[in-house]
Amino acid sequence: MNVRAADPASVNFAAEQSEQMRATYAAARCVAEWDPWVPPSEESIEQVGCEKYWVRVIAANEFPEFPGPGECSQLWRCTLFGPRARKGENAAVRRFNMLAMDSARLIYPNCQATGKALISLWLIRLADRLEPIVPDSRKQFLEWSTIGRTPMWVPVTPMNRPTCWWAVRLPNVFQLSRAAIQFAIESAPRAPATLSCPTVDLPSRTVTFDGTRHDVSSVTALRWVKVLAEHPGEWISAPELKRHDQELDGVRPDRLKKQLPQELLSLIESDRRKGSRLRLP
Repeated sequence: MNVRAADPASVNFAAEQSEQMRATYAAARCVAEWDPWVPPSEESIEQVGCEKYWVRVIAANEFPEFPGPGECSQLWRCTLFGPRARKGENAAVRRFNMLAMDSARLIYPNCQATGKALISLWLIRLADRLEPIVPDSRKQFLEWSTIGRTPMWVPVTPMNRPTCWWAVRLPNVFQLSRAAIQFAIESAPRAPATLSCPTVDLPSRTVTFDGTRHDVSSVTALRWVKVLAEHPGEWISAPELKRHDQELDGVRPDRLKKQLPQELLSLIESDRRKGSRLRLP
């Protein structure tokens, strides 16, 4: 909204000054009216039929997670609101507060925030994303309309002009929180899977490896695998086998390999001089 300043040199200075005062008052009144709007509507929380549960303002540099410019007085204003409830019926709010604090502690384990500040950090994480969790939770800002007398909500995109502020309406914080936690779990780096040594059962003539049980017709081949599994990573030559199992005296490992499943053969490394060993990742 443009306010034209009165010109002291004008012969109509008094009238222009009165017009400036009226325009300034109208601008302030409009700002006060538009400030409570919640996207994407042109109404306040109360006007859309809801009520505020609590409001928390996070000041600049209050938390290291959100450093702000030196002259900025506040970075975020988080408002939790929802359907009107009778006095004392706030079970949903208490449950969300508890779940949000647990989620924030999971994401920010070193954060010293408590109470509504901690919950606000979680709400900020749901809102401040390059890609919204759902389309209805995208960032928006008020832009002056060229066809009307009120501003309109415009999405924050590379195609629109840069903005110094934006707002997000999170339509279902329970659902969005669940999606955000699931995304964080799936995106977290995972330790490489480790394989356990094969388990040999001579009476049943089977070897269990990586959760799968394989039948092996040769008991001698199973005895050989059993010796290698009891000494993972250790080179054992053919002449040394009898020290571990007398039944393996004089066997040829190259022939025993032909009796084993391919999944297990991929982990048995052989060398003409050193012998054979079981190599686990």
